[in-house]
Amino acid sequence: MALNGQFPSTMLAYLGWPEADHLRLVPAAAASLTRLAAKFERDHGKPLYVTDAYRTLASQVSLKISKSKFAATPGTSNHGLGLATDLASRINVEGSLEHLWMEVHGPTFGWINPAWATNYDPRDGQHEPWHWEYHAGLDRSTDAPIAQAAPTPAPTPPALIPEDDMARLVKHPNGSLAIAGPGAEFTILSTMTQVDTARGLGQVTGPTIELADPLMWDTAVTNAARRRDQN
Repeated sequence: MALNGQFPSTMLAYLGWPEADHLRLVPAAAASLTRLAAKFERDHGKPLYVTDAYRTLASQVSLKISKSKFAATPGTSNHGLGLATDLASRINVEGSLEHLWMEVHGPTFGWINPAWATNYDPRDGQHEPWHWEYHAGLDRSTDAPIAQAAPTPAPTPPALIPEDDMARLVKHPNGSLAIAGPGAEFTILSTMTQVDTARGLGQVTGPTIELADPLMWDTAVTNAARRRDQN
């Protein structure tokens, strides 16, 4: 078994879509993340960007020098095993609908935001909503083919939350309404008067976003309650 951060190129595979094809993971993780990225782009109408994947030992040393306590001890990072990745495209923004989407769909592909990265405990290091780790035993997507670009792309829904991170009105499949944003806020509205008031005060902008997956709503509610408890 190769040592952390010292994998030969034969043990790694490049990610399989243009925005991340310069980054590598172990083959199973790379294939899974490529499948997940295809679903992300179908659901959000934009590509999944990745800021980091496999890290050599030398890059871990450099990162430790620059980030000090906020970086793992060189030779211990899951990045050095080709099993961890840092995601962008607003998955890195906790509470955003893209992050909620990843919390719902990531585990199906074997990707987990580990407990140390979510618990706000400074003894466990930095809070990292962007850091996701691959667990092959959880991956239920392995029988699915890696998506290939179609000659005529199918219509895709608009991005769930525009990059300006303004608050938006979102609609549960059962018709319930809530305000998502700014940031990680999620406020359920109980009456149309509240909806009209929010729009009248400029608290929400743009068209209502209809959620296709009710799990995203449920996850947002759970996360909002968890943040209130922590405060």
